[in-house]
Amino acid sequence: SASLVPISFVNVLLLIAVSAIMAIKEYYQLKKYWVADPCLPQNSPWDGLTCDNSSTP
Repeated sequence: SASLVPISFVNVLLLIAVSAIMAIKEYYQLKKYWVADPCLPQNSPWDGLTCDNSSTP
């Protein structure tokens, strides 16, 4: 039915997004806590990452 087409398309987009995120995670060898803002909280950035909190985006 026509209502299944958007669901399939959304599932494909989600699969592409998850695959891209996992590829980035593997490339940068991020091992744990890979969610949310990588530099927050300031005293606990992601493993292998150095953050500069001297300015705002």
